[in-house]
Amino acid sequence: MNKFLFYCVIVSLLIFQHFFLVPSVVNAFSRTVRVTSLVPEEGDIRDFYIVYGEIVEVRGDVNGDIYAIGNEVIIDADVDGDVIAVASEIKVSGKVSQDVRLVGGLVELNGEIDRNATVVAFDLITKEFAKIKGGLAALCGTVVLNSPIVGEVEILAGEVEFSNYFGSSVSVRSDFIRLNSNTVIEGDFTYYGSNAVEIDEEASVLGTISRGSYPDFENYGDYTIEDIFPELKTLRLGLRVFGFLTALIVSFLMIRLVPNYVDVFPKVISGESLKVLIIGLFTLVWVPVTGVLLLITVIGIPVALMVLLGYMISVYFSKIYFSFWLGLGFARKVGINSRYWAILAGLVAYYLIRMVPKLGLLVGLFSLVLGLGAIVVGNYRWYKRAVDTGII
Repeated sequence: MNKFLFYCVIVSLLIFQHFFLVPSVVNAFSRTVRVTSLVPEEGDIRDFYIVYGEIVEVRGDVNGDIYAIGNEVIIDADVDGDVIAVASEIKVSGKVSQDVRLVGGLVELNGEIDRNATVVAFDLITKEFAKIKGGLAALCGTVVLNSPIVGEVEILAGEVEFSNYFGSSVSVRSDFIRLNSNTVIEGDFTYYGSNAVEIDEEASVLGTISRGSYPDFENYGDYTIEDIFPELKTLRLGLRVFGFLTALIVSFLMIRLVPNYVDVFPKVISGESLKVLIIGLFTLVWVPVTGVLLLITVIGIPVALMVLLGYMISVYFSKIYFSFWLGLGFARKVGINSRYWAILAGLVAYYLIRMVPKLGLLVGLFSLVLGLGAIVVGNYRWYKRAVDTGII
């Protein structure tokens, strides 16, 4: 058992080599974290702050982004940056110069947001004195909007209530929608739902009011989520193209900066495929389990966060190393001796195969396991070589 745990830690450390941590972490974990000001010391330049605890309070002026995690998060500050928070209850007041992204049970907005707000919650309430200068995207159980919102509004919720000025188009997917008397919508109002919208006589919609329709679900097995939201097809294609280009740029940079290091992984896959597969499968399952177990203890939280983040980054790199191995095999057969052409061919083949139903899923899983195994074995080989040559 001790050897098993030791191996988990070693694998985690090898994976952690693939990740580098630059952010500064504010405050150790405690039951309550009250921060009156997040001002770095002289010479300490910070782009963002991380605060976590059962109760998190941030007040004063903050120059940088805030990442907050807790049971209750209260942001009553002027923030020159983004606010990202996850908690059972979140309250944001003051002024936020950038975007707000929140995930929680109850979310209350009572301040000024200069850009966009994205909220996933059971209940979302915007107070009368709040203001969102950008747009709002919300996925909630209940949404009550009492504040003005200048940009576009996109909502998917069980129940939605509007009570203020909305400066652009509004799109709502809900069965219970109400526009109160003081509601003014400058743009178009589009809604999807089984019930008609309750519109007060004094409410005003300057654009057109239209009711969208869902497909007939009598034969629901013939429909997919993309039939309901056709725009998802374009979004999915765009994400695939973006993912391909990002992977290609990262691969080219690695070949340019650390070519000998990159060469290790396809050699490991070619030379010890079975061993790499076994270790990759073990890594895929037990490294995240080890990270979660470390989260249970207070002293293990920093290590767990580093291990899990390193694991996620390694999952991303696994497809690059798999594609490099695939591309090198193709390049040798056609007589091409270039790492750049090899990784290009490998990535093109990988992304095209991933688009094939069922086969793409199997290839994705195979590349993930093989890539993770190559990362562990390759980094171990690299470390051992460095020790043998006296580099470390």
